[in-house]
Amino acid sequence: MRGRHPGHSLWNALLLICVGCVLIAIGLSFGGHWAAARYLPWDWDGGRGETIRPVEETSGTIPSGVRRLDIELTAASLIIKSGDSLSYRAIGMDGRAFKASSSGDSFSIEERGWRHVFSLDEGFVQRTVEITIPSDIRLEGCRIEVGAGKVTIDGLSVDRFRVESGAGVIDATGITAGDALVKTGAGSIRFKDCSFTDANFETGAGRIEYRGRLLGRSRVATGAGSVELALDGSEDDYRIDYARGIGSVRIDGQEFNGVGDGRAGNRDADRELRIETGVGAVQIRFD
Repeated sequence: MRGRHPGHSLWNALLLICVGCVLIAIGLSFGGHWAAARYLPWDWDGGRGETIRPVEETSGTIPSGVRRLDIELTAASLIIKSGDSLSYRAIGMDGRAFKASSSGDSFSIEERGWRHVFSLDEGFVQRTVEITIPSDIRLEGCRIEVGAGKVTIDGLSVDRFRVESGAGVIDATGITAGDALVKTGAGSIRFKDCSFTDANFETGAGRIEYRGRLLGRSRVATGAGSVELALDGSEDDYRIDYARGIGSVRIDGQEFNGVGDGRAGNRDADRELRIETGVGAVQIRFD
């Protein structure tokens, strides 16, 4: 019997690693997060001698003249909420894990490095950045880029809105944006009671759900993912153009499958919606 080629084992190992990475990404996209080991095999003592360590927390005031936010996180979670003062708070992160800075009318927060993500310390705490914005402030710009963390937004008014997620989960309510770009690779993004003008939704293998109003010219593009729009008004309020690969487009109960282009809605409507799908699915309904 001939021996197995040693290269076969190497390829099998690489395949298993790739499958593991995909499963991790899927888990993170459904809201999971990195969990650290509480004990190592060689220092297990049955739980005796556990120590309680204080959670690191840093807070500060965002300058009142700031009108642009730039947030870049790798694994930390993000919360944006309404409140009395313009401020920020970082939980479970020290000065080595994140950087907050302001320049002119811009304020930025950046999570640095992955060392703390794989911490083996006891009492692992999910790193979280919390930003509070008074409800009467309308920002000129807000850019959010997250890797595998969870983002929660409750109330935000902004002229130019950019949000991009790798494999994380985003839940947003009450956003009013004049110009919006929403992108996800393998994550899940949900918007509720929002109003976007000139919106652009893009997904690779992830999922985007949007409930609210779309004004101006909007675009939806999906590779192998899915997009679901529940829009205010009726089909007659929109001009809809679509281009399908082998995916599907469903508009107010009517489904179009396979390769092809088409139109729906009102050709003279002020609101325009362009749909581009590869092997994914786009569903539109009207409330």
